[in-house]
Amino acid sequence: MVSVPEKLGNVLNSACVAYGVSMAKDTGILQALIDSERHLTSQEIADNKGLKERYVREILSCLGTAELLHMTTNEIGELCYHLADDEKKALKSSLYGFISFPLIFGHIYDDVKSCFMLDGPNESGIQVIEFGSGRGRLIAKLATMFPNSTFTTSENVEKLLDLQKERWGQIPNLKYKLHDLCALPVNITEQYDWAFCVDVIHDLPKPLKALKGIRRLLKAGSGVFTFIDVASSGSPLKDKGNMNVACFYSAGSFLCIPESYQHPDSMALGPCWGKQTAIDMVNAAGFIDVKDYLVENLHRIFVCKQ
Repeated sequence: MVSVPEKLGNVLNSACVAYGVSMAKDTGILQALIDSERHLTSQEIADNKGLKERYVREILSCLGTAELLHMTTNEIGELCYHLADDEKKALKSSLYGFISFPLIFGHIYDDVKSCFMLDGPNESGIQVIEFGSGRGRLIAKLATMFPNSTFTTSENVEKLLDLQKERWGQIPNLKYKLHDLCALPVNITEQYDWAFCVDVIHDLPKPLKALKGIRRLLKAGSGVFTFIDVASSGSPLKDKGNMNVACFYSAGSFLCIPESYQHPDSMALGPCWGKQTAIDMVNAAGFIDVKDYLVENLHRIFVCKQ
């Protein structure tokens, strides 16, 4: 039976070797071995991938001693490295893409460690704002769930804010703001960790101007904006036969276009503006890291970082 100290030693050794394997993958060393039909020296691999031979040799020694590749010597005594055909085949599978996955843990280690503590980061709370809150049900729910954070509900219709205050006024960490998303002030004192909206952007007459304004409201560098919106292809031809999209085009005719076509130069995007149009517009507003995830059916959530 293997003792716990021995098991722990094996785990630690394997963890260190895993970094070597990841480096071999990310620098192309592994790929050179996969592609080659013959045994290669460290110099040949370095030349092939534009690397420094001494670093290549050290990583190859790590993988070789861990028996993750094969080592031989050539006629002049140089170490040569190779992979067997079945090993190459295995590395060409989905396994190859996961080799560098453990490195993610290193990037977030300290942040996650702080979450273990009783006074961890969530205890201090964050500043959150929702644009186009409507009746305010979503942000009121969030404010109730996270009492240490401060939530701001915003609308461009004062009557809606009055209705929200009447219904949600008992929630101590919920504030109310009258905001025209397309005319947010240039000099804003409030700064938020997170801003979000749901089915709002495509209804705006000047969505790009609004997105730029939202970015100004976020804390520089760390603030995040998320929005949920319809994400069709943006082309009636491509969506031909999709009755869900047809339904949204009808909704656009009766609701979204009348809502957004407030000025002669309004964009009047409509709900079927298209996923790529949404991403391009968010990029144009200055968000450089944009990812989208399926919510349900045609709706996606877009996560936008600075």
